[in-house]
Amino acid sequence: MKNLFKIAVFFAVLILTSCSTQKNTFVSRSYHSIISHYNIYFNGKESFKRGVSRINDGYKNNYNELLEVFTYGDKDLNASALSDMDNAIKKCSKVITFHSIKSKPNYKTNKLSASEKEFMSRNEYNNWVDDSYMLLAKANFYKNDFSEANKTITFILREFPKDPIRYDALIWQARIHLQSAEFTEAEKILANLESDKKFPKKYQSDLYSTYADFNIKKQQYKAATQNLTKALASATNKQTKLRYTYILAQLYQIQNEDEKAIEFYRKVVKMNPPYEMTFNSRINLAGLAGVDSKGNKSIKSQLYKMLKDQRTRISVIRFILPLRTWKCVRKMKRKLLNYINSRLPILP
Repeated sequence: MKNLFKIAVFFAVLILTSCSTQKNTFVSRSYHSIISHYNIYFNGKESFKRGVSRINDGYKNNYNELLEVFTYGDKDLNASALSDMDNAIKKCSKVITFHSIKSKPNYKTNKLSASEKEFMSRNEYNNWVDDSYMLLAKANFYKNDFSEANKTITFILREFPKDPIRYDALIWQARIHLQSAEFTEAEKILANLESDKKFPKKYQSDLYSTYADFNIKKQQYKAATQNLTKALASATNKQTKLRYTYILAQLYQIQNEDEKAIEFYRKVVKMNPPYEMTFNSRINLAGLAGVDSKGNKSIKSQLYKMLKDQRTRISVIRFILPLRTWKCVRKMKRKLLNYINSRLPILP
């Protein structure tokens, strides 16, 4: 039994020694990659996702204005995810500190193939270290620590110049500039990325949504519509698609493209959105009904139905009555007032 224990200890020491980050072998690379991915990075990524979900769930849309493309602009709300982001940073730092492999592999020949030369030129040999740096930057971004996030991104761009992750890093660098109102710098990055023929498809939605955010901040609504349409086309998340569709409806409405606005508000309603977004979509459809006479009857019916619903009664009144320019509202104004006076003599 003692001999078996000694043998087990011997092999454990042998494995740990061979897996040192000072050695660059297939075994050491595999060991540190597996430990980094499944034991550390995964937990950090899950923590980050929980923090983002917490922010998304707590975000309150202001439907009186054009919606924000992203929900990370509320500093107070971001603070609610502080512990999640700190945990993500802790996990990423652990991967970087204890599992980074920078030592060059020891080839026994000087005659290296092209792939071997390329491999030798790498600055990092654990495939999860660059991902950890990127997640570290994103977590600091959500903590509103843009300076620290930008330092990490600058490091990524320097250390991993040929890795596809550089595109993700540049997109987030543009977002840092946008949050800091550094529009010239953001536009330069976005324009360069858009013109890059090697730009990966998997980042297209992120690129064009960021470009649309820039356009909206600069009140370039036509360009914002074009870029957000591209972002929507390559988006995969259901809630992201819903948000972009609603914003596109608003953008068309701002540009007086009422038919397109109606089209997109109707798309929103069909996507089974949260109650508040459904309500506001229907309200906006009512406002646009003057150019869609076929829909007037059904929209009037919807408005009366919402007036009978305690959840929407006051909101309908507050939304509709001030908007005297709406054709359908002008026609309904007296009926609405009579309805309100007869059923709601006292408003809160």
